[in-house]
Amino acid sequence: MAFSTPYLYSSNGFVGQPEYVSCADNNLQTHDECSALKICITQSHSYTKELSLLVPMQHILIAEETDEVFMEFLEGNCNVMAIAAPEVPALLVKAMGYVGEVAIGQNSFSSDMLSLVSLHRDPEFADALNAILMALFWAENHNITKATADQMVQTNLFGEENKDMFRNAVEAGKTETEGTTSSLEVLSFRPQVNPHHALAFVYLPYRRW
Repeated sequence: MAFSTPYLYSSNGFVGQPEYVSCADNNLQTHDECSALKICITQSHSYTKELSLLVPMQHILIAEETDEVFMEFLEGNCNVMAIAAPEVPALLVKAMGYVGEVAIGQNSFSSDMLSLVSLHRDPEFADALNAILMALFWAENHNITKATADQMVQTNLFGEENKDMFRNAVEAGKTETEGTTSSLEVLSFRPQVNPHHALAFVYLPYRRW
């Protein structure tokens, strides 16, 4: 597989019943008042293997999918969820009918880099994906939005017929700047793009793809 430049860094943390979130946040305590700690986590989560080395397996419930994590929590089979962007699950379980108090841990136990993925056998397509992604970063850094997409720079990267492709990308979607009212604003962070790197692709010689 070919991966683009990461576009989002998603923090992972604990969310659930307050007293047990405190146990998980406090070095994964499982004794005394924390003896009933039960953590739900997906099998594919990047933290699952490490968690299984830190906590006895009787304190872990491994689910196949994220929606199963929610259902196990709602049904009382676990009291803490180890999950990405914990602010979202805190809202979701309430919307799904959970009536108890929900707490979000203060610590992030890991973070994941999110990228666009394409097949490694098509490197030119992978280059195109990454170029479009970098164009959206560039637009964000220059306060170019969907409404002002005509201010986006043109490119010769994909030939004369595609000189407006980056403008079209901004018009078709939205940059991170335009998404500030979405839930992602308070859930994730992404470092600023080096403007010199972001400019580099705009003036590359045309390469067939």
